[in-house]
Amino acid sequence: MNKTTDNQENTKQVAFKDMSLHEKLVYLAKDSLYLPKLRCEIKTINKRTIRGIISAYQDNVIQVHEGRKKQTLHADEVEDIRLLGLRSIKRH
Repeated sequence: MNKTTDNQENTKQVAFKDMSLHEKLVYLAKDSLYLPKLRCEIKTINKRTIRGIISAYQDNVIQVHEGRKKQTLHADEVEDIRLLGLRSIKRH
């Protein structure tokens, strides 16, 4: 088997809706030089809805930017995440 085939098998694409919550959080928090951050809607277990951009996810703590407001929540509070669309943010 050649390297190209091996790499394709190891980096199999999974649809966002089919990812686990942890995979979604990791995907949305990672930085990319080529793509802007993705805007999402986070539903919590206490029926709160947060719409914004996930800027960080570390040690089960999520940092979300809702406009100019920054929020922190624990990953255990998250019930579901869905994508809303692309939105560019200024990087400092």
